[in-house]
Amino acid sequence: MGNEVMTKAEKKLMDSLGQELQSVFGQKSERSFHDLVSALRSIENSYLNRLRGNQFLSLETRRRVAELILYSATEKGVPFEKCQQAFDDLRLLGFTSLEGKGIVLRIYSKYCSKIGRKNEGIALLAALETELETEFNREDLTKPARRFYSIELQNTRALLNELRAASTN
Repeated sequence: MGNEVMTKAEKKLMDSLGQELQSVFGQKSERSFHDLVSALRSIENSYLNRLRGNQFLSLETRRRVAELILYSATEKGVPFEKCQQAFDDLRLLGFTSLEGKGIVLRIYSKYCSKIGRKNEGIALLAALETELETEFNREDLTKPARRFYSIELQNTRALLNELRAASTN
C-alpha cells in the first residue's frame, strides 16, 4: 500500500474489508452483475463511513471496490460500455502501484481482445510497456526491482504480441 504506515486498528479494518469484498466477489457466478455491484458498493459505503478522515485508506477502499467491479464486468460479459465505464472509474482513482496497474491493464486488454476491440487493448499495453521500460532502465534500481520490472515487461510484451498477432488475422 505505498509508503503509508497503518495502525493495528487500520490494518485490521482493511483486512476485514478484504475478506468481505472477497466473500462477495467469490459469489460472482451465482449473482448478477447488478447484484454484485450493489453488494460491493454497500461494503464500500460501510467502510468509507468508518474511514472518515483517512484519505489514503478511503481511496484504497474505493480502488479495491472499483477493481472488483471491473473484474466482475469482464467476467460477466456485460456490454462494452458498462465495462469501459468501470475501467474509466478505476483509472480515475489511480493505481496504488505499477504492479497493480499492470494487472488491471492486462486483464482489461484481454477482455477488449475477446470482444473484438483489440486496438483498445493494444494501445493500453503499448503505453504500459513504455512505462515499464522507463522504470526498468532507471539507474538507481535494485536487483529485486530490476527483476520485477523484467518479469512485468515480459508478461506485458507477451500479451501485446499476442494481441497484435490476433489483430492481423
